[in-house]
Amino acid sequence: MLNGQIYTLTQHQSRGWLDAAGVAEKSGAVNQRVSALRAERRKLLAEDENGELLDELHELNDLLALTELQTEFDGELFGQIITGITAASATELRFRLPGELAFNETISYRKRR
Repeated sequence: MLNGQIYTLTQHQSRGWLDAAGVAEKSGAVNQRVSALRAERRKLLAEDENGELLDELHELNDLLALTELQTEFDGELFGQIITGITAASATELRFRLPGELAFNETISYRKRR
């Protein structure tokens, strides 16, 4: 819609209804409004993303708060906490958790004889 206003302004200039200075002034104001709206959109998208991250972190915290200290591996709990695993290197795994949390774990292995 705002880009349409700039088009209309240039059409009015080409027909002689507006001079170049008038078009420059009005199109500058439209461009400033476009920039302000884009900045507001980026801000709102970032706030929405941050809200989602906070929700994920709260859910993770609630899950961990309900979990008693474990001495044995709990596959179900592991599946609820870990959202992904990648090989960071030949000797490290990277574990991803909700809320964009991640940590690396060194792999220790013994050579076979």
